[in-house]
Amino acid sequence: MSTATSLLLQDATIHQVSLICKDIAQSRKFYAEVLGAQFIAEFDPPGLLFFRFGSTRLLLDKNGKPGLLYIRVAGIDQMVNSLQEKGV
Repeated sequence: MSTATSLLLQDATIHQVSLICKDIAQSRKFYAEVLGAQFIAEFDPPGLLFFRFGSTRLLLDKNGKPGLLYIRVAGIDQMVNSLQEKGV
């Protein structure tokens, strides 16, 4: 069932997911060696690791906020206007 709300993000993709990690070295080893994720970069300080899972990037942040989701959309101006019209 399609509604106007569900169509808003129909062409969007999840660009990046951000999670908190407590130990940068242990997290890097787990995601790269155990899970086989493609390592992109490490910045420590401030305590950031980036991995690629297909077309989605994973950001592990030692000092971040939990559960951030970055959504890539085409036509950002139109998306912002549409969201503002919905009270976002």
